[in-house]
Amino acid sequence: YSYYIVRFVSFVDLALILTNKVLRLGLREKDCKAEIIKNNEWIKNTNIKTALEKLEDVVKPFREPRNFHVHRGRVPPIYQIFDSELYDSLTVISLAKASKPDFLDKSDIEILDLAYEMEMKQVVSKLQDNHEKLVEAIIVLFSELFEKYVEYSKLLHQLGK
Repeated sequence: YSYYIVRFVSFVDLALILTNKVLRLGLREKDCKAEIIKNNEWIKNTNIKTALEKLEDVVKPFREPRNFHVHRGRVPPIYQIFDSELYDSLTVISLAKASKPDFLDKSDIEILDLAYEMEMKQVVSKLQDNHEKLVEAIIVLFSELFEKYVEYSKLLHQLGK
């Protein structure tokens, strides 16, 4: 899931670069920071700013885990990302089972496997929910950028005539 959180968070950076390019703000890619773009005179009072903020909100829970992974080489446990105490407990039990095979009998192992399966379904569901929110935020941003691009394009054509 480390790949997931890195890619998930990178959508904000890509959105900022895209906004810069579409609206021809003239910034270098490395200068496409959220506050610079959102406070730009051409953007700060538009729905584009709102769309960028929505995208940031969707990605926010993953930013710190992503930074830990990228800058410190550590990925926080998945149960911390998704607030799953059960997943953490299941992991501890599984480690005990691995170190001492007779720790659990066959029926306990079946229950443990079932609990893992149920918890992983919850984690996958949360991942899918986050993915859907991200897609929705991107669609809104693309729509706003397209609308503004068409508006500016018409103005530029009128000035050129």
